[in-house]
Amino acid sequence: MKECTKCGESKELTGFGKKVKSLDGLQPQCRSCIKEYNKNHTIRNFTARRDFLLRKTYGITLAERDVMSESQGHRCMICDVEEKYVTNQRLCVDHDHDTGAVRALLCSKCNAAIGLLQDSSAFAHKATLYLKKYDR
Repeated sequence: MKECTKCGESKELTGFGKKVKSLDGLQPQCRSCIKEYNKNHTIRNFTARRDFLLRKTYGITLAERDVMSESQGHRCMICDVEEKYVTNQRLCVDHDHDTGAVRALLCSKCNAAIGLLQDSSAFAHKATLYLKKYDR
């Protein structure tokens, strides 16, 4: 038997989850208290979570991101692929890594390419010249 530090009830050891870095190898709170805590303290709503992450990462709301997508015709600013054909059916928020300013919405491939080119127009220009040299 073990006493839960949250509800104070004594319960069987099977009523507690495992925790490696504890003296008895078990969580201090029982499973039902942890479940209740998680239900009340985690963002379960996908839309609310997405809005939270956009605010935290890029400083924009989900509504602002949706307006950006609408103004771009739900297409990548570089390759013009439709958002519904993108991985996870969502365009990536492209931003300047130095200033943090949001630029546009890109498909994951274009966003990765911009990142690999280190957000440098000079590198992009050199890559363009290189590709033109070997163009078919």
